Amino acid sequence: MKKKTKKVYNKIALVLLGVLLQSLNSYIYDDYMASKQQVHDVKEEKIALIDKQLLEFYIPLKIKLDKSRRLFINYKKKYANDKVFSQIIKSKNREDMLRWQRYVLSAFLPIHTELDRIISSKRYLMDKNVKISDQLDLLEQHIVYYKVIFMKWQDNDVSENFAPTQFPRNLASLISLEIERLKIEKIKLEAE
Repeated sequence: MKKKTKKVYNKIALVLLGVLLQSLNSYIYDDYMASKQQVHDVKEEKIALIDKQLLEFYIPLKIKLDKSRRLFINYKKKYANDKVFSQIIKSKNREDMLRWQRYVLSAFLPIHTELDRIISSKRYLMDKNVKISDQLDLLEQHIVYYKVIFMKWQDNDVSENFAPTQFPRNLASLISLEIERLKIEKIKLEAE
């Protein structure tokens, strides 16, 4: 009888060991799959963030910066040279000054408004980049100063026609580099 009991205990032990091994195997597999899903989810979140950065911040900003640059170049080609700008600054030629004011109000005011909206509402999407951040600060100063000039013009004070701050010339190229960097990062994530 002892042999029979021992065989029963051995069978029970083997069954319990099999159940334990199967449970352990199932646990390890589930943990592996959860870990794999978590890595996939993190990757998808990173890709979604890059898409949001590109579509809501960097690309719209680049488009507006390029448009602003083209409009300024077109104005200079059509109406101005350094001499005309210096006359506007000194308020010597009223016709040139009025043409400049109308052009700024019709061409640059809408772009400034849109740039200001993008920067103020979407800047949180920007990756930490000191150079771009500094250039955006300069752009904001430039836009704010023109807002003051526009208000003066509404009050018929035409003593100022240009912001004392320069439009940040490097910003568009820095934004282009950031767009390319983000696109490459997205491609790498998608390839993983």
